[in-house]
This record gives sequence, C-alpha cells and structure tokens, in this order.
Amino acid sequence: MKGQLLLISAVLVSLIMLAAGSAVESMSEQDYDYIEEGYTADIIEQETESLDKTVPKNRENYRKMIGFLTEYQPSISYGDTNQCYNVTLSSDDSVIDLNCVG
Repeated sequence: MKGQLLLISAVLVSLIMLAAGSAVESMSEQDYDYIEEGYTADIIEQETESLDKTVPKNRENYRKMIGFLTEYQPSISYGDTNQCYNVTLSSDDSVIDLNCVG
C-alpha cells in the first residue's frame, strides 16, 4: 500500500512539474516576441534619424534596407513636408507601426 501511494505521488508531482514547465516556456516565448518587435522598432528609428533625407538616393537605399527585414511586409511612405517616414511592418503575428520617424 505504501509503495502504491508513493508511486501515485511521484506521478502527480511529475504531471504538475510538466504543466508548470509548459506554462513557463509559453510565457518566455511571448516575452521574446515583444522584445524582438521593440528591438526592430528601435533599430529602424536609429537608422532613420542618422539618414540624410534630403538626398533621394538615401531614401531609395532606406526603402531597400527596410525590405531586407524578411519576416515583415513593409509599407513605407515619405512625407516631404515633415521630412519623416511612416513605416508599417506587418507579419502574421504582429504589426509595428512607426509614424513620422526621423
């Protein structure tokens, strides 16, 4: 009887540990996604601020650079009056929307 109780206890503890591990893993994956989006937005803002937007070739190269972000579908518009970019990056999971960057 003691052996059966010990076996049942061990199985229950194992199931609880598996459930807890699964929950922690899914939480860490979600946190990573938000960090990655924030990092991408920061890099875009930094690159845009360092860009000389008065040179048309620089604006063309900027569009190409944004196009290299293969995990996103980019949408970029440049406002001559404000001399800034509106950048929207869309993926299956998220949308990064940056208004008047630079």
